[in-house]
Amino acid sequence: MKKLFLIFVVVFAVVAGTSVYAFQGSDKVEESRGLKGFERIRLEGSPDIKYAQGKTWSVRVKAPKSIIKKVQTRVENNTLVVSVSSGSMFSFSSMKDNDVTVYVTSPDLVGVEVHGSGDFESKSHVDTDNLAITLKGSGDIDFYDIICDRVNVSLVGSGDVDVKKVVTQYSAVELVGSGDVKISQLNAKDTKLELKGSGDIKVANQNCGTVTCRLVGSGDITLTGTVRKLEKTTRGSGDIHTDGLQIVR
Repeated sequence: MKKLFLIFVVVFAVVAGTSVYAFQGSDKVEESRGLKGFERIRLEGSPDIKYAQGKTWSVRVKAPKSIIKKVQTRVENNTLVVSVSSGSMFSFSSMKDNDVTVYVTSPDLVGVEVHGSGDFESKSHVDTDNLAITLKGSGDIDFYDIICDRVNVSLVGSGDVDVKKVVTQYSAVELVGSGDVKISQLNAKDTKLELKGSGDIKVANQNCGTVTCRLVGSGDITLTGTVRKLEKTTRGSGDIHTDGLQIVR
């Protein structure tokens, strides 16, 4: 009977266009999804995404076998959408940290959106033209190494965005809420920072051009490194800290 059940699972996976692997000593399984043709990623809810740029597309889901079929992955308008369906037999409150992890690769990445409490992480090098990073909620977005012409960061909520290194020509950050944004950038000709709320923006600059800051609220903007020009406007109780900043003409 067990052999028949195993055969059924394998046949079902082949028909569905997926590959299912079980992990010894764990209730988690891994399933490959046959998805391609996307250059944007949208995460909805509490799953985590681990991203790496590669030569082709790949989407793998690792989750408890009891809920892996509830992890939804689909491509809409060049966007990979990752979510977990909410049914009567499953609720987000029963999930533990890192219960669902989706591993994604794609040849290009031009946009990342996180809606909810899930985390997005890219530890490898990402090379693209334009990159839009959007976080709405309490999740986190972490990039370790980016090279692009333009990067835009938008954060609404209590989550955090951390870009450890970006080589770019133009950058823009908009923060609304109590979250934090940290960026370490090189060679940016023009940077625009706007803070509305109690969150903090920290930008480390290296060989950068003009930085324009607009602060409305109680949060702080902290600038360090070297820039050629600084323009700032402050309304509220927040501060723009420039003790570690050098203006190089």
